[in-house]
Amino acid sequence: MDRFERTAALPSEMQGRWVDVEDPTVELTVRGGEVVCFGELVVYDYKLVGKIDGALTVSLRRDDEVG
Repeated sequence: MDRFERTAALPSEMQGRWVDVEDPTVELTVRGGEVVCFGELVVYDYKLVGKIDGALTVSLRRDDEVG
């Protein structure tokens, strides 16, 4: 997996507004490197981006993760 800083945009496949089909109040918005989920800005320091079995995988990480 490749490491990217927060300022780097997330992959183009993830950009946009995503809504849960069963619960339209559940919304995720990705704009550049910014992620908003449940109306709150997601706080992260860097992201790991790669592919597992051909599927795009992104992991948002904090520098000060505990445990």
